[in-house]
Amino acid sequence: MSVPASLSRQARLAEIGAEGLTRIAASRYSVAPAEGPLDVEREYLVRAGAVHLAPREASLPFPHAAHFRHAAPGRVAAGAWAALAQLRGALGLATMGDTGSAGAPT
Repeated sequence: MSVPASLSRQARLAEIGAEGLTRIAASRYSVAPAEGPLDVEREYLVRAGAVHLAPREASLPFPHAAHFRHAAPGRVAAGAWAALAQLRGALGLATMGDTGSAGAPT
């Protein structure tokens, strides 16, 4: 697989590599509707190499929402959390809520 320059950093990571980039590109993702100019979830997925994005009606539950005093940083964090959770699933890694060993599929 020829790795685009924008994804070369991910390709060098042992956890991802060229095989992981292929899995990310082949997987299907659902994204919440954009909230104003902050479409963090979609942006994270696209920059990670995701291609197949479909809309979903609501945001994924964000377990750390109570730690954010202001709405805007909380939306950014929630979008990043949702994108990373889906990317970990595409890579076959444990989800961020799993209690098993880090990186082990559950």
